[in-house]
Amino acid sequence: MDRFNQLPLRHLGPGDDHAVLTLARVHQLSAYDAAYLALAVAESAALATLDRKLAAAARRETIAVLGPLADP
Repeated sequence: MDRFNQLPLRHLGPGDDHAVLTLARVHQLSAYDAAYLALAVAESAALATLDRKLAAAARRETIAVLGPLADP
């Protein structure tokens, strides 16, 4: 547990289920993928993914995509 407590993690609270469900519906994503997208949107963070559908949804939400599907 000591090693875990040394990790640079931040607790962001319970999250926003409404944002997750909205993103899932709008982009036809699973709740799992929409949760990652919602976090990226909330934190204004880039999203690393190998999933083409999730990458396209991120771009539509103006979120930068990292990895092989990165923005050209």
